[in-house]
Amino acid sequence: MLGDEFIDCKKLKFLEKGHGVAHIKNLKRLKRNGVRGFLEGKRDWYVKPPAKKK
Repeated sequence: MLGDEFIDCKKLKFLEKGHGVAHIKNLKRLKRNGVRGFLEGKRDWYVKPPAKKK
């Protein structure tokens, strides 16, 4: 899936505390739409992380 390489990046983990998974969604959107499309489109500040699987 597009952007999956960002999910396991340890350098981005510190963003989860304040932004949930918004940074991952924004990176996927940036990769899919390019810089111009990203800047003109929607951006997320906080997205609740999915529930952990048991």
